[in-house]
Amino acid sequence: MMRPVSATVTVMATSVEDLESFNSIDFGHRRYSSLGYEEFPARSGGFPHRVLREATKINLGLLEADPQTDFDKDQTVRGFVVLADKVEKLIPKLEKLVETDVDATAAALQKYACGTSDLAVVNDALRNGTWPDTDDVAAEAAAFAYQMLKYARTAVGGMGVCCEYNGEFPRESSGS
Repeated sequence: MMRPVSATVTVMATSVEDLESFNSIDFGHRRYSSLGYEEFPARSGGFPHRVLREATKINLGLLEADPQTDFDKDQTVRGFVVLADKVEKLIPKLEKLVETDVDATAAALQKYACGTSDLAVVNDALRNGTWPDTDDVAAEAAAFAYQMLKYARTAVGGMGVCCEYNGEFPRESSGS
């Protein structure tokens, strides 16, 4: 059963040198000062970066920022960042997931989803960043990996990478 889409995932390249300064920037201003961002519907209820980490055992090094409130939507915004000085170390991890070991990544994500994901859809999401129009947690994590790589490449040279989750993510427990 698909959940109503009220939660979103946003990926961006933005100014982030340290967690303290990142926490002091309102989430709306992060987007304004970014080198671009994209927002996607979060239908699966899972944090894609956690799904990716649990399925592949690759930690992207995301730090959890202080939660903020989106008063327009009356929802919590949870941000996770890779600091500017860590982006160059992030790129090879993402390249391994998205470009080098695509089939292994897709298989690991499908296995994480207990075999319920369409492997072709997960592969397409890894190769093209196609965000799924279903509540497939594996396909969302695959598309997320692609988008993170895209924005990490944009961020090289002084920017960080951020993903923000706006709304409810009921499948998740605490910790990044």
